[in-house]
Amino acid sequence: AGEQALAFFATAAAIEHFSRALNAAAQLGAPAESTIYLARGQAYEHLGDTSAARMDYEQAIELAHTHGNSQTECNALLALGFLWIGQDYPRAGVLLQDALDRARAAQYAALVAQTLNRLGNWHLMTDDPARSVQYHREALAIVEELGDPRGIATTLDLLGIAHVLHGDMPTGAHYYERALEYWARINERQWRIPTLASFATRGGNALFPNAACIYVSLEQAAHEAEDALALAREIGWLNGEATALIWLSALLSPRGEAIRTLDCTQQAIDVAIELDHQLWINSAQAIRGATYLDLYAFAQAELAFEDALAHGHQVRSTFVILTMKGYLALAFIGQHRYAEAEALLDATADLQLPFQTQAQQHIWYARARLALARLQPAEALQIVDQMLAVIDAPLPTTADLTGQRLAPRLWLLRGEALVASGNSQEGEQWLHAAASAATLLEALPLMIQSQVSLANLYRRRRKYEEEHAAAHAARTALAALVFRSPSELYQGLIQHVEHLLPPLRTPTTRRVMRQQYAGLSARECEVAGLIAQGKSNRQIALTLFVSERTIEKHIENIMGKLAVDARTQIAVWAAEHGLGTA
Repeated sequence: AGEQALAFFATAAAIEHFSRALNAAAQLGAPAESTIYLARGQAYEHLGDTSAARMDYEQAIELAHTHGNSQTECNALLALGFLWIGQDYPRAGVLLQDALDRARAAQYAALVAQTLNRLGNWHLMTDDPARSVQYHREALAIVEELGDPRGIATTLDLLGIAHVLHGDMPTGAHYYERALEYWARINERQWRIPTLASFATRGGNALFPNAACIYVSLEQAAHEAEDALALAREIGWLNGEATALIWLSALLSPRGEAIRTLDCTQQAIDVAIELDHQLWINSAQAIRGATYLDLYAFAQAELAFEDALAHGHQVRSTFVILTMKGYLALAFIGQHRYAEAEALLDATADLQLPFQTQAQQHIWYARARLALARLQPAEALQIVDQMLAVIDAPLPTTADLTGQRLAPRLWLLRGEALVASGNSQEGEQWLHAAASAATLLEALPLMIQSQVSLANLYRRRRKYEEEHAAAHAARTALAALVFRSPSELYQGLIQHVEHLLPPLRTPTTRRVMRQQYAGLSARECEVAGLIAQGKSNRQIALTLFVSERTIEKHIENIMGKLAVDARTQIAVWAAEHGLGTA
């Protein structure tokens, strides 16, 4: 009965039935079955009770060892090792290696493959990518020989992760897509969730910003991640819910969707705290920090990265620690605290650190940015060239970028380094490529940065018409971004853009927005958009953290400016102007 309940995601009922089975065994004076403890541990883990799951797995290991049930012992070691990944990487590694050794000794082929996969992923997160891919390929050969579609899907998914963390999202997406086909073939719902959520980020994400990516529209990517999230909530799988929230926020962040990103990351943190999953807390805080970086809110970014780094030390993952230190150094650089950035990077790794993983590239990207800030463009250029070589993202040869490998963040960095070194003609090509890719990917913050760099280049070359066009593109993108975020978030970016861009004899960003939106202020446009979404005054007030009376006043002003007298007319107007999209 417990197994049936677990198969239908009735987790609480499964725990109740497994507990009754254990009580029955005790009353009969019969030895408790290690398999029952293992199954109940899996149910507790699904429910998010990691402490209870851990105790059941440990009990299953002890009983299985006592009664010579080596297969259950291996399975329980594997489950316990996987559980520890969220809290302590070294401890997880010891358990997973023990499970692999026992499975090999007993010649349990399917179990060897499962353990190879988990241990391969563990090696990836401890920054040993070569061994990770080696383990996954060995596992794939085993499950293909066994004709195990579930094992094949799992392995393909993990190969996808391995390639993404190498900075190769196009290949990673290929493996994810194949895994999704296998999950559909066997009608697997639960493990489809992390695969689909990861696949949704193939157009770039905040955790791996230096990876090569491919085009996918924001609408499609968000839809895929939201489907994964809905399924996780439908089956009540908290770990899957946290996973989907992490990847949804990671793909939203570089597109300038600050409100949605911060909301999703907060939800992810709440779930991760319930699960006691330090890695998810770390990831969510990293995404929050990346969002603040893009908006030039460097002090807020610093706080988020410091918190993420603290959690990274708790799980003792080399990959996480390198990533967070690289990001934190960027927050220091943004505040002109170059000595602190250099000390942090020097303490992290020496100059022989390779370029193979995204964690390592976080460190090298920060080093390149520091070199550029200190007017050392040759050093920055040398670094970015090695980064681009690893992810295989050369300058595009055609204007159509939809089928190409894209790396707009690194293209922008290379363009700026070339311009700073005096090679403005080649630098212009790379800046244009960065701006085009950012536009295609709907990455507004990166689009703004690219156009600002182009405008300043054209100003120095006295190409005033091109300067005007680039500055106008930057301000237009900024205006679009402003309507997505509360005013306190984008002030730093507005100040940065206006400080770097030349003054134009055109309306300011706010005046452009007011002309385009019938004189409504940014806040009034937010209110109109929320009305179009069908929200009540109370819901709007909660969303914007203001009183209902304030919302009533905004609506009164909106009606006056639009010359309408009904709430429905506001909703229609907002939808027509693209303000009602969720």
